[in-house]
Amino acid sequence: KEEKVFNTSLKNQVIQHIYQDILNGKYKTNKHVKEVELAEKLNISRAPIREALSELVNLGILVKYDRRGIFLKEITKKEILDTYHTKGLIEGFLASDFVLNATQKDFNKLDLLVKKMGEAAEKSSKGCVNKGDEFHKFCLKYSTNDILLETLEKINIKSHILFFDNWSKLYT
Repeated sequence: KEEKVFNTSLKNQVIQHIYQDILNGKYKTNKHVKEVELAEKLNISRAPIREALSELVNLGILVKYDRRGIFLKEITKKEILDTYHTKGLIEGFLASDFVLNATQKDFNKLDLLVKKMGEAAEKSSKGCVNKGDEFHKFCLKYSTNDILLETLEKINIKSHILFFDNWSKLYT
């Protein structure tokens, strides 16, 4: 089955850019995310920047304060757990299509991906997340519910940010 490619609009490109900046440490909790700077850096109009920032506010990654601007939100332990539980429920439902349609070759590949995740986890958390993404996407290869797949894609952005910036809040 062909892998689904979701909308790569300018708005989604901006979201991906901000997402990468957060993962790379450019934005820390309560750091101001400036629309004008993003527009200049990405060489695009401010309209898709506004759309992206609005979506990230709706996802709970950024927070908007009237007359102050948009900032990277401080995430609570409850939000971290709620995000992971929601992600797990959606992935579990979508993975049921895999269980019904997978071949032995598919299950062998899953075993290999699990092994690679373990090896990556010993080296770095980022490597583990990348291998985990590969594992999870493979489990969804037979899924056909586009609404849930698109919702999961948005939740994955938030969960990656939570993993990198806030993991210690769960285990301290």
